[in-house]
Amino acid sequence: MHPAKSVIYFTVMSGLGYGLVIWLGIYALTDHNLPGGWNAGALTLALALVASGLISSTLHLGHPERAWRALSQWRTSWLSREGVAAIVTFIPLGLWWLSWMLTEPAAELKGALTDMERVFAILGMIGALVTVFTTSMIYASLKAVPSWHTIWTPLAYLILALYTGLLGFMAILGLAGGNPGVIAEYGLYLLAAGLVVKLLFWKHTRAGSGSTTSSATGIEGDVRLLEGPHTQANYLLREMGFTIARKHADKLRVGVFLFAFGVPFLTLAALSYDAAGWVAVAGFAALMVGVFMERWLFFAEARHVVTLYYGARAA
Repeated sequence: MHPAKSVIYFTVMSGLGYGLVIWLGIYALTDHNLPGGWNAGALTLALALVASGLISSTLHLGHPERAWRALSQWRTSWLSREGVAAIVTFIPLGLWWLSWMLTEPAAELKGALTDMERVFAILGMIGALVTVFTTSMIYASLKAVPSWHTIWTPLAYLILALYTGLLGFMAILGLAGGNPGVIAEYGLYLLAAGLVVKLLFWKHTRAGSGSTTSSATGIEGDVRLLEGPHTQANYLLREMGFTIARKHADKLRVGVFLFAFGVPFLTLAALSYDAAGWVAVAGFAALMVGVFMERWLFFAEARHVVTLYYGARAA
């Protein structure tokens, strides 16, 4: 599939924003508190990331002004469900943000959350998880794209959202003068889970679906296209027939291992031994480079079965 920059940005940044919401909520619900001004600031950043991602997702549409019409198809469309979930989730998150903005102008809060804010936070965190899941199902529900049609797709989206959100929160904690090392252990757990899921996802992708020109035509043996249906590329080939050489994909996988898992592992290990807060920022920066590479590969390696009609040997 064509790795559109707007969709890559959308999936990465909205996942980061929702993950940050979840970890900020967990931190506050356990009666921990960031220094004055940082609570509302961190929540503002999370909502801005989510909003920018959702807006970016409309740039890939032929008619972005009609995007609102998709909301009516929530009974059958995961894209519609994602839009509904995102809008509904913004209600408790917006109320939580407004409450913090009004009660935390400069000084530290006496308590991390009021009873009402706890309700807003819990509802917002649940909504964040649901929205990330619905985003992943937009792709996992597509049987015609075999590499996406697997349980590993929603698991990867959910785990990477929590993983990027946690390291983003640790970076904020480090910048705020806190001790991100106290939650580094959870980062190591998510790192391990994310690595396992991505390895299994890539194994599934490399295995292929078994769909070939032979199975598509019902003819046994080595079936090849004699003459193409078009003399030049069309929309389907541009959007669904994107190809990447295996050697280039392997190089990008090495980059994902290095930036998304290798460097963050070293920084999380260092933070476990009370390293300086800037280490958390460095780990988060490396992670984001790796996640953007991972998401580019997610789209670039996906092949739609329609490519069999245009001469692909397998999909």
